[in-house]
Amino acid sequence: MIGEQTTRSGSLWSSVAAGDSRMQALVYTGTHRLEVQEVPVPTPGPNELLIRVHYAGICGSDLHGFEGRSTNRRPPLVMGHEFSGTVLATGDDVEGFAEGEYVTVNPLLSCGRCIPCRAGRANVCTRRKLIGIDYPGGFAELVVAPVDNVFALPLGMPLRLGALAEPLANAVHVASLGPRNRFGACFIVGAGAIGLLCLQVARLVGAAQVLIADRNPHRLRVARELGADITIDVSQDDPVERVRAETRSGAAWTVDAVGTPFTRQQAVSALANGGTAVFIGLEKGSGEIDLREAILRELSLHGSYAYTPDEFATAIELLAHGRINPAGWLSSAALADGQALFAELTTPTTPRVKAMFDLV
Repeated sequence: MIGEQTTRSGSLWSSVAAGDSRMQALVYTGTHRLEVQEVPVPTPGPNELLIRVHYAGICGSDLHGFEGRSTNRRPPLVMGHEFSGTVLATGDDVEGFAEGEYVTVNPLLSCGRCIPCRAGRANVCTRRKLIGIDYPGGFAELVVAPVDNVFALPLGMPLRLGALAEPLANAVHVASLGPRNRFGACFIVGAGAIGLLCLQVARLVGAAQVLIADRNPHRLRVARELGADITIDVSQDDPVERVRAETRSGAAWTVDAVGTPFTRQQAVSALANGGTAVFIGLEKGSGEIDLREAILRELSLHGSYAYTPDEFATAIELLAHGRINPAGWLSSAALADGQALFAELTTPTTPRVKAMFDLV
């Protein structure tokens, strides 16, 4: 297995070994501008690994950066925090990883010392950094990552699935914030990649009924194929009224995977009394939620950011054991197509749901 992985890295192994100090990367150079450039090969420190990237997923937050709406993504920047690949080289103090081994990376770097970290909530570390924002990311042939953030993939797990571990970990975390009894109806606002992953995780944790709303017919069709009981086209139906009609009393838990003031309020209004709304979407920042409604109906409202290391590991296991279906919503493209692909993905009518770069 390791020998097979090593050969797949091909000529890049030879060029780095020969002292070639340049590699190709997709660089965000300004609003609506991405360029494939020759950039320096990163050098791993004593506790780091140099990883040959094979697959790198495009997150909605990367699209926000492309559009100039993400204030923490400053050009020039190599974005990309969802990626998998093979180990190309290890730092002097790294143990337990072999060259050519299949890996994926938790891109969230936490300090390990602040109160949230010590309470087991590294995802809300007060000093957190992110590969692809604070450090060069996976839209490149090579990337460096701390050894503590690198996860070996189970034998036989395709590298392409490894690049889905990061977004799936977000959905695992969302489910952890749901009600203690998750067997009631779950309503998801938004059938993008995160919404579809939340749909599948909601099924896995026992939701008796899953409803999902979107305005893109292709995404709703994929949602039905992935097991949604009810799909709601918001251009034709009021989602809150439809959820109440289908569930009689409202959903036990809801997930806003869009993140506008309107969708956040929908996630609250569609709840049954005593229900829980989880907010993961980050489309827009400002807006109001009727907190008087939350008080009178004793609703629980949870923000959801990223995931813990344990949830990242859970995501890998779910993918390795075939519990998540990528068919019908996952597509690939070459790094050279980055500019055109990002432009397409920021178009509301795009038939693509989730895209990733194939650098093999």
